[in-house]
Amino acid sequence: MEKKIIVIIQARITSSRYPGKVLKMMYKDMTVLDFMYKRLSNSKKIKDIIFAIPKNKKNNALKSHIKSKNYLYYEGSETNVLNRIFLAAKKFNTNHVIRLTADCPLIDGETLDEHIDYYFKSNGSYITNQIQRTYPDGYDIEIISYDLLKNLNKITKLKEDKEHVTTYLKRNIKNIDTYHFKKDLSHIRLTLDYKNDLFFLKKLINNFNKIDFTLQEIEHFCKNRSLKLKNALFSKKNFGQDVWSEAKKIMPPGSMLLSKNPDMFLKEKSPAYFNKAKGCYIWGLDNQRYIDFCYMGVGTNVLGYANQKVDNKVKNMIDNGTCSSLNSKEDLDLAKKIILLHPWFDAVRFGRGGGETNSIAIRLARSFTKKNKIAICGYHGWHDWYLSANYKSNSLENFLFKDVGISGVPKQGKNQSYIFPFNDVKNFYNLMKKHKFCAIIMEVERNIKPKLNFLRSIRKYCTENNIVLIFDECSSGFREVLGGIHKKYKVYPDLAMFSKSIGNGYPITVLAGKSKIINESYKTFISSTYWSERIGPTAALATIEEMERIKSWQIIVKKGKYLRNKIAKLSKKHKIKLKLNESFSIINFKIKGKYNQIIYKNFISQEMLKKKIICNDTIYVSVSHTKKIIDKYLNELDKVFKKMNLYEKNEELFVKLEQDLSNAEFFKRLN
Repeated sequence: MEKKIIVIIQARITSSRYPGKVLKMMYKDMTVLDFMYKRLSNSKKIKDIIFAIPKNKKNNALKSHIKSKNYLYYEGSETNVLNRIFLAAKKFNTNHVIRLTADCPLIDGETLDEHIDYYFKSNGSYITNQIQRTYPDGYDIEIISYDLLKNLNKITKLKEDKEHVTTYLKRNIKNIDTYHFKKDLSHIRLTLDYKNDLFFLKKLINNFNKIDFTLQEIEHFCKNRSLKLKNALFSKKNFGQDVWSEAKKIMPPGSMLLSKNPDMFLKEKSPAYFNKAKGCYIWGLDNQRYIDFCYMGVGTNVLGYANQKVDNKVKNMIDNGTCSSLNSKEDLDLAKKIILLHPWFDAVRFGRGGGETNSIAIRLARSFTKKNKIAICGYHGWHDWYLSANYKSNSLENFLFKDVGISGVPKQGKNQSYIFPFNDVKNFYNLMKKHKFCAIIMEVERNIKPKLNFLRSIRKYCTENNIVLIFDECSSGFREVLGGIHKKYKVYPDLAMFSKSIGNGYPITVLAGKSKIINESYKTFISSTYWSERIGPTAALATIEEMERIKSWQIIVKKGKYLRNKIAKLSKKHKIKLKLNESFSIINFKIKGKYNQIIYKNFISQEMLKKKIICNDTIYVSVSHTKKIIDKYLNELDKVFKKMNLYEKNEELFVKLEQDLSNAEFFKRLN
């Protein structure tokens, strides 16, 4: 058999993770492709180097660059990469193919020749170094005979196999011939998948300041590099956005909480993941420290991250076990505390998530009243009974979910859930006339303070018509008042939920209410294993104790008033039309200008992130936000507002965005 062997590099400009990466500058005047070509050219055994590229308009820039350099190339299918590689091999009349990808630009000619020697000595038709890897990630080499490639192109049927070329072989051939390096260097990352990869690969290349450095030189450099560079350059998945890209693939949609989705928050720029959190500071995976001036754990950390008093109580409890075959007394202690703070209640149940506790309340209300229909005002989670309101014309879609669908929610529930607007008594009464409801479930306060007549009218109607009134205080409870915010308005529900704040980051939810309703628990199956562990109750007891000690609600209201007033003054100073919500503990502002709110929100997040402040247009005020930190935020916001005013006048605000627009406005509240 002839030994004519060529390199075929599959490349495209439309990479999903890092578009256009192959044409980015890598070293001096060389692009990634140029650098790779130059390093491979040192091989003494290959005949030609061929670029196999997609044939479409999106890749015209890539084609133009290749032609300008007089590189050999073949155009084929973008999705059927196997066919593209095969037809390229056929066109250039070779007997053997070395398949490489353009995201492995550091592969050198010497390493290539070692693989070729092994391939021909083995008398096989296929070898790889990717199984039981010893070569660095980014030194991926496969050699395959033309005959086997031809047969593979014929028999491969699955779309995924056509895209990844040799996965069919790896799945169906036992004892694949694998070429190993003399040492295990698999921990070294030299691949080009993300922007950060290019940055650090360029640092590595500049260290050698030449093109023809060897793998042995890289190995030597790895042994002697600093710890900081080691962590940044060679550890896998070392940056938040890189991790996020991977997470979306294997644990969709990437985050278990939509409010933590970095694509919604600040696309491509958000740190995405944290390594450490303390007070109102967050350290990213790269150990950069940021001030959290937005969500504070999505409202869970009123006292600040890693509050020492709360954490110590939890740590001491953990030493004695968290979950056993018996019950924890902390449940009873917490129940007594909740009733003490809300004497109109006489029974309590616990959960670990706000959505599930809302569903417990609905189940009990249905059991108590022997009716099914629910009237809704506010946000109450992801469960079917709630989202089924979307199936009607006057639906939650108009208020809550812009880009999130409700596929999988049974349509049979569409006549069970109905919404009514916040602070609209007339609309409420009109809805009540049309149906017989088991429960009214609503948020007491969020962006807008309730009209007293609104709450009182609903309370009166529920009492007169045997309807269970449920206040969802998962967000509002224990922030501006020690207990439920309904205490401030002296309107008392039949059931109320508390979450978020009461555990200071530990999972715990409380359903408190009248025993005649909660006693329905004896008649309907409501049970879960981890509702009985004691981390949550212990944390809640410690959190409430600390709240009482420092009067956290007073601190938060004072800080919130200061913030709101200063933000309002800054908007006037820079002639920015701003609408502030009415809450002191969860501050939200909307900018009214030439552009969509998403653009303003993204610009604020972008500019503040440069100052190591994570923020957008929502602030969950916490005890840990000191005046010094608040003033630092306001000082930087002052500068951002100034830029916004200038750029808006020049109509270039949109141009100043350095990343794709996020889906930051997908969520709108009823109030």
